[in-house]
Amino acid sequence: MAKANQAYHKRDLCSEVTARIPAVTGSEMTLARYYAKQSVKAQWQREGRCWVHVEASELNQAATAYLSQHREELIERACATLRTFEQNRKR
Repeated sequence: MAKANQAYHKRDLCSEVTARIPAVTGSEMTLARYYAKQSVKAQWQREGRCWVHVEASELNQAATAYLSQHREELIERACATLRTFEQNRKR
């Protein structure tokens, strides 16, 4: 049996992908996800949909989609909130 000439897992491809993604801390992503959920709830409320009666999985799917579309905006907002929190905490 002939050996494969190409490796299945190329590390250089992974490093190119991770280099393009800015490092986001867990607290920043958690806060960004919170803002995404709040935005989805507000949008549903404007549409007259009662979000209280929606399953959590549907809300999470909608929030994940919203987060993927508005990622930079939500992460910037989360970072600003955390910076303000840290400044107030140091006082």
